[in-house]
Amino acid sequence: MCKIIDLVLTATIALAASTSAQSAALLADPKSAAEFALKTCLAAMDDLAKVEAMARENNWLTLPPNPAVNPKFTVSKSRWRVNGFFVSTWIWVNGNSRHCVADPPPKIITRDEFFNAISASVELKVVSDDKTLPELRIETYEISSDEQGKVHPNLASTRDGAVSGVMFYRVSTSEPAALPDR
Repeated sequence: MCKIIDLVLTATIALAASTSAQSAALLADPKSAAEFALKTCLAAMDDLAKVEAMARENNWLTLPPNPAVNPKFTVSKSRWRVNGFFVSTWIWVNGNSRHCVADPPPKIITRDEFFNAISASVELKVVSDDKTLPELRIETYEISSDEQGKVHPNLASTRDGAVSGVMFYRVSTSEPAALPDR
């Protein structure tokens, strides 16, 4: 009986290692990482529920709410882990602005390759390139959008050129009539 349990446990560990290696290989591809970030976060700019539906359909690991986030400033907070990515969505109360973060695993994707892959899919206009932080370079771009406002992706990279995260948010052109239910 112990040999059967050991065999099953060994097979499970081998399968998990193989799956992790395949996920890491997928994430090492800047084009796939950029496509994932765009597919996930651009959907969130229209409706956060689209990302929640993706998470359910694809069995993403749901993470608990971040207790450090002040509920006075945000609503509709959701967090997941998928293929090494950390994904989070929320609405910033001031301006009713939708936000989505898609952070790849650290030190895997280079900034230049990731930027080139995103800019091959959408037209980016530089809003700012803030190089004042000691460990991070944060760049803000604009994607022209529909009448609901413009979408700004922020690309954060470490000084050694690795992508540390990408955040998309919709810049509202007008104040909402009412905030969503909390």
